Amino acid sequence: MDEHVPGGQRHTGGAVKQRRAAPLAPNAPIAAAKVNPVRQRFPVPYGLFVVLALYGLLVLGYLYLAVWSQPEYQAAMHYQAALELLGKDDGRTCPPAQLEKAFTEVLEAARLVPEQKWLHERTETLRGRFADRHLKLSYDLTMRAESQASRYQAWAQREQPWLVVGVREKGWAVDQLTAQPQRIAIFSLPGFGLILAAWGWMRFKARQVAQAEREAQLRAQEAEVEALGRARDAARGRR
Repeated sequence: MDEHVPGGQRHTGGAVKQRRAAPLAPNAPIAAAKVNPVRQRFPVPYGLFVVLALYGLLVLGYLYLAVWSQPEYQAAMHYQAALELLGKDDGRTCPPAQLEKAFTEVLEAARLVPEQKWLHERTETLRGRFADRHLKLSYDLTMRAESQASRYQAWAQREQPWLVVGVREKGWAVDQLTAQPQRIAIFSLPGFGLILAAWGWMRFKARQVAQAEREAQLRAQEAEVEALGRARDAARGRR
């Protein structure tokens, strides 16, 4: 006899029929759990970026301590700026303000490396350029030039034997000094390459280890499934 229950459902004999899974066949294999493939995103190598940044900071620190902060390099940059202002004719036709700026740059270079005789000679040459062009040199620049000339004369009397050595033999040459940062930057490039190579090797080894672990896990799962199958067959054999 059918009975009605709330919600419009109907059951027979007061008992609700439930569905049961069909029994497995005697020799049916045990299926392994289905694994949903998950696409892994490419990991962002933050550690690599940190190492490269630290190496770059070390290179910059070395450049600052060994080159940029040295008076020889700063003097070379001032003298190079003066050459650009003077032009190809060595200041014979450049504007007066530009000639005065170039003279200031040469004075600053001579102040930074007072032992360089040729810079003081260059200062005197530029003072003559003002006279040749009938330009008046400012009082401040005149006093600076005379002060540096006096300082150089006093220093030259103490260090006269040293002056015999040439400019390039002492390692102070404008083209050499201004090219130092570029040379150091080029020499530092292999360091970046070694860091990238080491990172690639470590990543390759990590993938090998992960692959070996996955294979070991799969073999363990297969062994577990086989053990369950043998245990089931043994239990059926005892019946």
